[in-house]
Amino acid sequence: MVANREPCAFFFQPLGEALHRCKICGADRKQLPGTGYSSLFSHLVSRHEDFRAEYDTHHRGTERSLQDFGFVFEKTPHRYQWLRWVVERSMPLSEVDDERTRAMDKWRPTNSKAVKKDVITVAPNLGSVISEEMGDEIGVILYTVDGRLRRTLLVVSPLDDGNQDADAHIALFRNVLDVYNKTIDVIRFLVADNCNTNRSIATKLGVPLVGCASHRFNLAVKKFLTEHETLLQQINSLMHQLRLPNNASELAKLTPLRAKARNVTRWSSTYGMLQRYVKIRAYIRELGAVEDLTPRSGKHKKLVSLLSHLEKFESVCKHLQSEATSMSEVRLLFDSVICNGEKLSTAESVALRRLGRSRSDEGLGTAGRKRKGRQESYAAQIIQQGRVKRRAGGSAVYSALATQIPPTSNACERLISESKVILTPQRSSILPAHFEMLAFLRANKDMWDITSLA
Repeated sequence: MVANREPCAFFFQPLGEALHRCKICGADRKQLPGTGYSSLFSHLVSRHEDFRAEYDTHHRGTERSLQDFGFVFEKTPHRYQWLRWVVERSMPLSEVDDERTRAMDKWRPTNSKAVKKDVITVAPNLGSVISEEMGDEIGVILYTVDGRLRRTLLVVSPLDDGNQDADAHIALFRNVLDVYNKTIDVIRFLVADNCNTNRSIATKLGVPLVGCASHRFNLAVKKFLTEHETLLQQINSLMHQLRLPNNASELAKLTPLRAKARNVTRWSSTYGMLQRYVKIRAYIRELGAVEDLTPRSGKHKKLVSLLSHLEKFESVCKHLQSEATSMSEVRLLFDSVICNGEKLSTAESVALRRLGRSRSDEGLGTAGRKRKGRQESYAAQIIQQGRVKRRAGGSAVYSALATQIPPTSNACERLISESKVILTPQRSSILPAHFEMLAFLRANKDMWDITSLA
């Protein structure tokens, strides 16, 4: 607490002969020397109730903290080092939240040569593990271990000699499988887009081609949207107008939501655009600058109806991205959304004969737990209803590998995305062999541990 002497010396000016003049109101007060400051202080308390706030405000900018003398809190140097590391190494801010990053301060120092040696040691050891696990039946590229699906990256070796036809791919398959002491006869199926090259590869290998369900679904949705293209272009033009500076500032006064335009290469952006339009339509109608572009009542009802369909499509699309989605679930979803029927074609039946097994090999299954008290998406409801129907009737029995066939090739797209993360600008001069080993270890990170360095 501040002593009475300090505010009295600040607010009063000595006049001599025990008189003091108040700097606030100009009143003179008498205070004899050696008698304290009670007379002066009582004047401040009774006449100027806010004198303490004024005194604190004046002295707040003049007081010097410990930081001015070079003293800081104990945690400040640590925060400074983290900040320097993020800024100078161009790291994302979220990197400091990673548990492995936080544990780095406990590691012993090392050098680049030692890390390079460890990478060269782990990669062959991991290859030996994969060779033992693959067995005699694989898909390109996956296999099963104790009934569990294993997606494995075998090699990162692009075809850069100019020839990328089916024969070149088959030759690459032979060379890669030879590294793992396997022949091309172990391939049972391919999971890829239904393009000419992939069809030719499957035909020459004599194996079925499992087309990517995500690719087929995206093509079907785009075809569905073509009949609504005129209306969608109107909404897209409206959104572009709302993103202009003047219109955007007026819209921001009404709602924090901003207009969204679509990307013609991705139908999901159309769903996002319509969803945002429905949310901000009431505010759009208050903007006179875009009144001519705003859909009338009839068109608005069509857009709401279209949005309800796209919500179902979005649910199905997200379910297809899950690694746990099976081919049987995809068929249930497609039968419900696109209504393609429920029977296999003759070609599909022939393709599945290679993967069949006798019912005597089938073990006793366990009933799944019922879902209780949980709101399910459209896709989850369709799959749950399909499981109930299938339990009521008989079903064909196939090998363990056939039951694990993934319906999409999304894992390949994720691999490409991960490769972009590995090949950062800081690694632009990395050798191809080193890049391949890093991508190999990253894609198969669940298959190696500390014992792989032994």
